[in-house]
Order: sequence, then structure tokens, then C-alpha cells
Amino acid sequence: CRGYEKKLFEDYPEVKSHMMTLLDRLDHLNRPKVLSHIDSVCDNFLFLPDGDLRLIDWEYSGMSDPLIDVSMCAIYSYYNDFEVEKLIKLYLHREPTSEERFVYYAYIALGGFLWCLWAVYKSSVGEEFGDYTIVMYRYAKRFYKKIITSPEFLGIGDGGTLR
Repeated sequence: CRGYEKKLFEDYPEVKSHMMTLLDRLDHLNRPKVLSHIDSVCDNFLFLPDGDLRLIDWEYSGMSDPLIDVSMCAIYSYYNDFEVEKLIKLYLHREPTSEERFVYYAYIALGGFLWCLWAVYKSSVGEEFGDYTIVMYRYAKRFYKKIITSPEFLGIGDGGTLR
């Protein structure tokens, strides 16, 4: 989708730079890696007549932080900030640590950016997703801002240097 994003988003270079910063900060953390679906949208869950549940469509799966699927669920559900907070607490069955919240927010931002660019690409080949592209872009920007403006995250994943 190179070239198309610049037509849609005037601030794309700045937002891309912010996303690269988040990736660098995540790389400095010693987080667990597990098999992650990474596309845990409701359409990928099959509820069978016998009560069994199946998760399908593993094309984007890989080894990643367990919080990535929770983050993807939040953005796929178009959760607001209150619902985002409620989801992480329900998932963990407790209040998240500062590092867990940082990772969760970072994956929400990065997921928003990823799916925005995916939608830009799909648009370039004739598929349209309505407001999905801008909603995802706003997640990227909003959760990056939440990270950089919160003292709770100071020093997490920065490799020992201040922002």
C-alpha cells in the first residue's frame, strides 16, 4: 500500500515513526511468547450445536505476547477507553501491572495501525470497509498518546533511557 497512505493521512510519516518507537520499546521487554491468533474477530469463532467452540482462520497467527489477542479483540469490538480497561481486567482477573497495561496499549496502537494499512491496501484493490480505516488509524494515534502522556509508562521498554 506504499503511496496510498500518504494520500489518506497527512500525518502518516509522524504516526509511522511513533509506531516504530512502540515496536522498539516492546523489543526491550522480556515478554512471554505464545501461539497467538492475532485476528480474533467474532467472525472467526464458531459456536457448534453441541456447545463446542472453534477458532478458525489462522492465516495471521504467530508467536507473540499473549496480550496481543486481547488488544485485537478490543479494537475489533470498537471498544471505547472504559471498555478497553474493563476487558484487560476481565482477562487478567486483576488490575494489570504498569508493564502489562503498556504492552496492551502498545498493541492496541500497533494493531490499529496495522489494520488501517491493511484496509488502505484492500481499498487500492477495490474493496471498501467504510469508516474502518479511520477508526483503526484513530486507535493508533489515541493509544500512542495515552502511552507517551502517562507517567505510569515512564521507562517501560525504553532500554534504560528517557523518552
